[in-house]
Amino acid sequence: MNMRNPSQSLRLVVVVFLAFVFLSPVTSPVAMAMPSPDQPSQAIGIVPINQRPENHIGQMFAGVHPRLFFTRDELPAIRDNALSTHQEIWLSIRAYADQLIASPLPSSPPSGADLNFYRGAGNDIIALAFACAIEDYDPYCAPAVSRLMTMIGWSSWSSDPDERGLELAHMLMGASLAYDWTYLHMTPQQQQQVFNRLIQEGERLFNAAVTIENVSGWSNWWQQSYMQNHYYIMHGALGIAAMALDGDVPATTCTVTNRRNSGVNLRHGPDTTTTIERQMVPGETAEVIGRDKGGDGFQWWLLHDEAWVRADVVAASGCNALVSNVGYWLGLLFDRFTLSRQLLNSISDGSWHESIPYQNYFMTFMLPVLTNYRDLVGYDLMPNSYLQAFADWRVYTMLADGRFILPYGDFDWDWMNGYAPQALLRFVASEYDNPFAQWAANRLVTRFNRIVGDNPWYVFEMLYYDPSVPMEGPHSHSLNYVAPDAESVVWRTGWDYESLTFGFKAGAYGGRYAFDSFIEGYYPPWQAPCSETGCQLNIEHDHQDAGTFYIFDNGHFLTTETVYWGGSDTSLHNTLLIDGQGQYAPPENRFGVYPEDFVGS
Repeated sequence: MNMRNPSQSLRLVVVVFLAFVFLSPVTSPVAMAMPSPDQPSQAIGIVPINQRPENHIGQMFAGVHPRLFFTRDELPAIRDNALSTHQEIWLSIRAYADQLIASPLPSSPPSGADLNFYRGAGNDIIALAFACAIEDYDPYCAPAVSRLMTMIGWSSWSSDPDERGLELAHMLMGASLAYDWTYLHMTPQQQQQVFNRLIQEGERLFNAAVTIENVSGWSNWWQQSYMQNHYYIMHGALGIAAMALDGDVPATTCTVTNRRNSGVNLRHGPDTTTTIERQMVPGETAEVIGRDKGGDGFQWWLLHDEAWVRADVVAASGCNALVSNVGYWLGLLFDRFTLSRQLLNSISDGSWHESIPYQNYFMTFMLPVLTNYRDLVGYDLMPNSYLQAFADWRVYTMLADGRFILPYGDFDWDWMNGYAPQALLRFVASEYDNPFAQWAANRLVTRFNRIVGDNPWYVFEMLYYDPSVPMEGPHSHSLNYVAPDAESVVWRTGWDYESLTFGFKAGAYGGRYAFDSFIEGYYPPWQAPCSETGCQLNIEHDHQDAGTFYIFDNGHFLTTETVYWGGSDTSLHNTLLIDGQGQYAPPENRFGVYPEDFVGS
């Protein structure tokens, strides 16, 4: 424990003692609120595709562009906003678009291109394509189309061509939005080229999402990792791609038939090392919904029941180069986001266990897909309770300088306002007429100004922002706050720079609801046993920091908390070591799939 002012030691001891006393009953209301395993659930959960209907965008949107976030008829109102109520946001986006025009992408990724390169390329095209939609003329549209076609021409959308991770997700989401927003400025040939590449990359992500076994090189561990940011980022990117593509080309029906005299193996993944699910009997025909290159170098078909069959042991019919029906992608997303809605709504305080910056990250990808799914497909999958609680969570954890009093979990301070969390707060303010959220968004903009790298996310802020929602600061509200799921408290003497703020974190790995429900095997969300079904409680970004306290006064942290990505050891935090030993953490090599590893932690 390091103190800036040793004279405050006695005060600190008293505060910490009171925190322990105050927190002791926090978990009991949460435990009492846990649903019984016998209670019927409204969530669908993870079900086989052959029990899941296709979903499609409304017929009125088929073949129409733009349609993501706005239609052509709605653009005049957005342009008016850009010149008036939203001008401050728009000018930052436009200035960034000008920078992008002056810095075209290379014709191929440079040697050593990594996550930052591909993530940046996918993000940047969002800002330039939006500038094209707003200005609707060549100074922005021709460069936006040119940049998109450059991305389409790259041989791979990730540093490892086989991997289906963050690089692919950012590239797919950015290119899909650009396809939709610049569609009317492309030639028919360009439209088809972009469509084909989006289908190809979207299919790769879809295949990873429905394959329950981890396939070598795919890195598809995230597909049922409901409490990990990748789950929302990957499914969010897939959803935006699906809604950009659906209805542009009629779906085709591809089938395969076993014409042999004996059964052929259907497997959990496109590799002969994966588990055999069953055998396809002689004469059996099945619909194909995807294809992929297997780990053995052969082409494999993904069948309607999520099983894989090697292409050389069956006869195919009607299978052209593009067999994907994005209606299945949208059906999968209905399933996955229905499940995550139930899970998020059970996090009663709107918190997130990985860290506040990781919460910014996953919500930045989640809200666009849910907004457009509601508008275009017609189903509302918003986790409304969670989002409404999120406003209080961000306000009460926010310090006067825009930072937060609970710097737990994985992040670095230079991530601070990354992914423009004011956009998330603008959404909450608009969606729920929440003046508290509007105030918090304005404070973040004031404290951090406009960060160059976040301009793609200011696009979402501009689309979410409703200036008719008034602001209401927290100054007339309680100075004390309890977050039951994070099992944390915040006390403060006021809301200005001179105020003393105290934070204390005692939460379980994954947050209280996820932790308890995982151990008890509640479904949804956990389809036990996770060791067989692929679900996991991923706590890779959690730290061994229960009992950590934080004190902030007059613009400074009085307690020195070691904050950096990966700094998880208890010794790095303001909590206790027992006989020099830190807190227990489940073994990393068991991947968060065994509840017994978490018991007692």
